[in-house]
Amino acid sequence: MKYSDAIKQKYGKEGRLNDYLSVEGEFLSYKNIKLCGLVAKYGAPLEVGYTEIINERINSLKENFRVAAKKFGYTGKYIYAYASKANYYSEVLATALDTVDALEVTSSYDLDIVEYLFKAKLLTKDIPIICNGFKYDRYLEKIFSLREQGFNLQPVLENEQELNTLLLRKDLSFNVGLRLNLDNDLLSGEMDSERAGSDIDSRFGFFFEDMRRCAEKVRSSEHLTLKIFHFHFGGTIQDLGAYRSLVEDIYRDNYCELKRANPSLEFFDVGGGLPVQYDLGSEFDYQKYADTLVETVVKVSDKAGVSPANIIGECGRYTVNDYGFFCFKIAMTKKTKEKDTFWYFINGSLMNFLPDAWALGQNFIILPLNGWGREAVKVRLGGITCDPDDTYYKHEKDNFIYLPATKDGEDLYIGIFGVGAYQEMISGVGGVHHCLLPEGNELVIYRKDGKLQFDKITPLQAPEKVLKILDYHGMHAIQRYKGN
Repeated sequence: MKYSDAIKQKYGKEGRLNDYLSVEGEFLSYKNIKLCGLVAKYGAPLEVGYTEIINERINSLKENFRVAAKKFGYTGKYIYAYASKANYYSEVLATALDTVDALEVTSSYDLDIVEYLFKAKLLTKDIPIICNGFKYDRYLEKIFSLREQGFNLQPVLENEQELNTLLLRKDLSFNVGLRLNLDNDLLSGEMDSERAGSDIDSRFGFFFEDMRRCAEKVRSSEHLTLKIFHFHFGGTIQDLGAYRSLVEDIYRDNYCELKRANPSLEFFDVGGGLPVQYDLGSEFDYQKYADTLVETVVKVSDKAGVSPANIIGECGRYTVNDYGFFCFKIAMTKKTKEKDTFWYFINGSLMNFLPDAWALGQNFIILPLNGWGREAVKVRLGGITCDPDDTYYKHEKDNFIYLPATKDGEDLYIGIFGVGAYQEMISGVGGVHHCLLPEGNELVIYRKDGKLQFDKITPLQAPEKVLKILDYHGMHAIQRYKGN
């Protein structure tokens, strides 16, 4: 069976595979860019970022909420916040800031980036900066410093210690939020998964009784104003029915009760959790998601006799996931012990480039860039490190994936898609990787003056750079450790 026929049989798709991948003859294209052409020009391994898709994703979700607001008579606002921890690359933030309503940050280094973006005139001081994460030492100092400069920082507090520190800074006014601790009792059905934190004591946020007490402390202060109620269940939304039940319970029993005692409260921050496509067969109804949130807020607010909250979504993975992809060459092949199944080794490391694959068992879309007319064969995909975990096939049914057969005299290339969120942020940008495999070539594709531009940002990491990062020529100069 030809590889193209195998994909058609499995997913019922040919030609157009999704909104950014398509096949013409033997070759795969991303947004109508033939990927074999990119590899021929820029080399492999190749990391590619296509910035236009970022604003496509943002605008699409905002439109979903506009439609939902009209459908259910919602008088509040939807605030799209980009969760920068998903991808800190400058081209990502510069692109997202054209369209998002707010930024969500989690560390002092995030705020260093905010300062830089302001100096580069890419953001203004009035854009809301939602400060999540544990706040101590330099993070707190940075929050105070930027607030003194007039930045619109809105700390979402995790515990009473953070609140008490802000209460002492009576010279600075803040709009603040309180995060709800999602304990076992709040999670049910499909939402009740290990990744939602249901089997452990969550380290985030306040239990509701403590939240009410701390809200009173905020209300009694002259320089703090309670604006945001925040929760996040920690996984990705799989079942919209279960998600509706969770949101309805939290909004009715927690947000609305807090709102009655604290009229200044106006934002219902639902965190992230939007799923993305990690398999060509998976689909998620984003319009139904927006309808679910908006309808719940409208109906529960009406029954509770409170004004409907403005909804904040902290979208990280959804914003940038499809922006990034990797291209690899199949460097070597060999037979496995099973009949008609082969090892394919990429010229890189799956452990290094895809930390979520081996750490969390995350699947990714893996497709050949060429050879779609060749025979489809069973493959176990591996990297070229010496680590037994540097494989991918274990994540698939029956322990293999399908790829085209190799052909004498012709190279085979593959692409791994949906890697724009977290992968390089976790594995380390420009660092030293497992088995000292180099950082790959990096290409950014963007549009300027109506034309696509191709910027090769970094070449394949040189050996000298690896030794420099390891500090072989600096404080760790090897001569000092040599014995007498």
